[in-house]
Amino acid sequence: MDRFRQNPMRSVNLEEWDDRNYSHISFQESAPDAIDEPWPYRFQHGDYVWVRSRGLRWYPGQVLGQPKAARTIKGDGLFWLVDYSNQGHQFRRFVAPLDGDLKPDTPHTRTLLKKAGY
Repeated sequence: MDRFRQNPMRSVNLEEWDDRNYSHISFQESAPDAIDEPWPYRFQHGDYVWVRSRGLRWYPGQVLGQPKAARTIKGDGLFWLVDYSNQGHQFRRFVAPLDGDLKPDTPHTRTLLKKAGY
C-alpha cells in the first residue's frame, strides 16, 4: 500500500488521455511475447482479464468501472480496478497493464500463461 500513498491515483478522462509512446496503434495491436511483458491495452468495464496477484500468480478477473492514472514502471499510465478470486477470497485492486500485471482474457494470453506454466 505504501506505493499508492507515494503514487497517488487521479481521475482521468479517457477521451483526453495521451498514452504517449504507447498510444501508437502498433503498440496497441501488438501482443507481448511473454506473460510478464507490458501490454498497453485499453480495457472497458466488464472485460474479463488475467491479473497477477501480489503473490506473483495469475488469476482470472473482471474489470470494474473506469481507470485511474498514476505512475507505472514505464511512466505515467492507467490503472484498472479488477475483481478477482484467490484461494476462495475475493480481492479488488488497481492494476496497470504497463506494469505487466494485467492482460485481456484472449487466446493469446491463455497461450502465454500455458507457456509460463500457469
